[in-house]
Amino acid sequence: MAGALLKKAITPGYLLPLLLFFFSCGKTITRPEPEINVAATNTNAIEFHVSQSQVTLLQNNANNSILQLSWEPTGVAATPGTLYSVEYSLVEFDFMASAIIDSTWEKSLNITVEHLNQHMTELIEAGFSDMIKLRVRADIPNSKFPVYSNAIALKVTTYLRFQDYSYPNVIHLPGNFENWKVNTAPHIVSKGSNGVFEGYVNFANPSPQFLMVKSEEWDPLKTYYYIGKDKVGFGGALFTLREGPGVYRIKMNADNNTWQYTKISNWEIFGSALPDSATVDHVMKFNPATLSWTVTLPLKKGGFRIRANDGNTISFGHIHNKGYVEPDYNGDDFDINVDGFYTVTLNLSAAGNYSCSVIRRDPTHMQEPN
Repeated sequence: MAGALLKKAITPGYLLPLLLFFFSCGKTITRPEPEINVAATNTNAIEFHVSQSQVTLLQNNANNSILQLSWEPTGVAATPGTLYSVEYSLVEFDFMASAIIDSTWEKSLNITVEHLNQHMTELIEAGFSDMIKLRVRADIPNSKFPVYSNAIALKVTTYLRFQDYSYPNVIHLPGNFENWKVNTAPHIVSKGSNGVFEGYVNFANPSPQFLMVKSEEWDPLKTYYYIGKDKVGFGGALFTLREGPGVYRIKMNADNNTWQYTKISNWEIFGSALPDSATVDHVMKFNPATLSWTVTLPLKKGGFRIRANDGNTISFGHIHNKGYVEPDYNGDDFDINVDGFYTVTLNLSAAGNYSCSVIRRDPTHMQEPN
């Protein structure tokens, strides 16, 4: 599958190894071809400058410029019609696997917070930091060989793109596991504003009980009880989870006033990309503090899904949403195009804002992100 957030350089006969499976989007640049025939050499004929050595990306500043990139080409790298592309990779790969932020015929680029975050969350789990390298690649007209600039290291802290939800698309779940506080209770949301609410909650109480409140505070006219036969209504009993503490998927349909729950015993990845066989799954490690699951393992060319409870009733593929990759029950399988070690993460901490990442790693640099 082609890359979602990354533009490939336009150089005949030259193909960069992909850092991870990519998803396609973006514009196409058509390069003029002046009648110049020069042979480019792979030397540092471009002096590259980056405005900062570390950046912390914040969603509130999404449209602001965060990086100013400029370069001074000399010799054949300054040939008219040369296309300049800003490449990046994790430091650990040192451009052995790289991708492109943007391309231009000019000698500078301004990169916005959101544009950079879209690219960096393909390399760095949202909300974490890591080191990358940047360099400029010059594709010279009528030459088979690119010219590269010096490389510059950059520390990047990414963010998880977050969408706020409010009444009537939010239902709070105050209960005995959090002292019945409505305003701080976990919630389920109707992401499509269609009356179908969903979310994942970690219930710590040995006998979890809760109510459904369609308001920011207690309101008897907006507080739903269990009235039997999987129905919700007024004046009934507390919702009770008889399978004990743990993570549950909670759903409520406001159109027919029904609810359902599923206890999640584990998440695992399953599919032909697994190195042993397509019939073997790999259980992900649960982090209760972040309501996320992670596994690191070798993967091969193929596909996989992230599924719950050793079955296919609840499973995630992926979709593309506004430049980002998101988990989705009806999404396409995750594709692996390059054999290697990958860290797969699924984060379900925020209803309506589920996230996932599939990041190729160098097995000799398997330390936790800073």
